[in-house]
Formats: sequence, structure tokens, C-alpha cells
Amino acid sequence: MMPISTVGMNAVKKELVPGASALNNTIRQISGALSVTIMSTLMQGRTDYNYGKLAEQITIYNKASNDMLSTLTKSYMHAGMSQSMAKVSAVSRLAQMLQGQATIDGMSYAVTVTVSAVAVALILTLFMKGKTPVENK
Repeated sequence: MMPISTVGMNAVKKELVPGASALNNTIRQISGALSVTIMSTLMQGRTDYNYGKLAEQITIYNKASNDMLSTLTKSYMHAGMSQSMAKVSAVSRLAQMLQGQATIDGMSYAVTVTVSAVAVALILTLFMKGKTPVENK
């Protein structure tokens, strides 16, 4: 199976090959940079969104978050911190945990979008026609 760039270059007239090769390389470089930018933007946007959704669940009415804060506070106090410092450290640690989970979710989203785009591209390549061989006379 030939790479797509080879199929494309084979379809170009011989006198246009140098220009087509330069254009192919330029497009490849630009699309690589653009895809990294798009993936980073998707990941950051989704991370911010997920952090907001996770953070809004941390309330005084949420038993799980209260239990986690209590456990963290007690462990920091057991390590020798004052109650107020232990509480601040527990809240800070909980925020770090939320940020970590939001980042993982953002990466997962960006990879899912990328894999979907690759799958669509692979399906579209099945419809590409190669250059038909010319009979020798």
C-alpha cells in the first residue's frame, strides 16, 4: 500500500513535480503545527470546563467532599499542623486533586477527538483512486 503523499505525487505531471513536492512539504509542516495547536486548545478548554463542573460539586452539602476534607484535615493535623493550617492544606490538596482529574478528562477528550478525525480520514482514503497504469506501446 502506498502512502497518500506518494499517490498524490504520482498524479502530478512531471514538469510540476518540484513545485508539488515543495507544496506538499509546506502543507505537511503547517498541518502538523495546526493540529498540535487544535489539540492543545481542545484539551485546555475541556480541562477548564471539567474543573468547573467538578468544583461546583464541592459544597458543604456534599457528604463525600466533606468526608474527604475531614480525612485530609485530620491527617495533616496528625502530621503536626495546626487546625487552621491543616484545613487550608486539605482544601488546597482537594483543589489539586480536582485539577488533576480535570486534566486527565481534558486529555481523554482531545485524544478521542483526534482518534475520531483519524478514523474519518482512514475511511476517506478508501475512496481515493490511484493512478491507472498506462499501457506501453
